[in-house]
Amino acid sequence: MPGHKVIAQSYLSIGGVKRYPVGIYLSKKTRNMKTYETVTILKPQATDAEVAAFVEKAKAFISSSGGEIVSEEKLGRRIFTHDIAKNREGFYLYLKFNAAPNFVKTWTNDMKLNQNVLRSIVMLSIEPKNKPSKKSKVENSATAAA
Repeated sequence: MPGHKVIAQSYLSIGGVKRYPVGIYLSKKTRNMKTYETVTILKPQATDAEVAAFVEKAKAFISSSGGEIVSEEKLGRRIFTHDIAKNREGFYLYLKFNAAPNFVKTWTNDMKLNQNVLRSIVMLSIEPKNKPSKKSKVENSATAAA
């Protein structure tokens, strides 16, 4: 695509022949990376080795698409308040990463197709701005008046 930078590309194989290029394209407008947070719930039948393999694959998928991992937390097994796909518990995984905005759709589609994933959500991470408290405003105005 003219004016776009390809950051990850593979080919869709139809009938054993590589035909259509499939990739994540970054236009000039979307080259800036944004910070995202994702919480993924894995099936409780997954062993610790399978969870570790999933985490490594997820990190490799993000990195291969031009993103970078900021933090990772394995929150462990938790019991649900209601059944999800006939399961009463699941393994929670939290990832915070920087990626291009169009990567989120690719991530979501990949998680929907993964057999070990019960639920997954991706959110834009917004850092709260520190506002001065009312007490400090009053103190600053009092010291300025004196």
